[in-house]
Amino acid sequence: MATVSMEAMTDDVPVKPIRKRTVRAGSKQQKGGSVMGSELCEECGERVFLLERISVENHVFHRSCLKCSQCKCLLKAGDYYHDTSSDKFYCKVDFRNLVRNQSMTRSMARRGILPEQLYEQELAKEKAAARTSATS
Repeated sequence: MATVSMEAMTDDVPVKPIRKRTVRAGSKQQKGGSVMGSELCEECGERVFLLERISVENHVFHRSCLKCSQCKCLLKAGDYYHDTSSDKFYCKVDFRNLVRNQSMTRSMARRGILPEQLYEQELAKEKAAARTSATS
């Protein structure tokens, strides 16, 4: 039986270079695009198979990746709120708080009150209440 060195074997055989497929950051394939017939999750960027797929507002997620942007609780297909301006998903409680805070900020802006001024006013009220309770 003859022995053949590895160098002798590789000289005769043409070697094809291996091409790795790279996905650039922010590309369509990374954010919800499709790779080889399946789609990528908007949250984790991994491949989503049919049984674990949930599609909401033209976004594709794993069922375990659709979470509230604020508190990170798991959201279901019909039980979420979508903020179209920021393209984020929220649970009912956090979306109400978001809307309440935005409307309060707009009403304060109409009255000419800045959020920093409101904070300083609240802080001054708390200090005054602490002084009156300390003297009593």
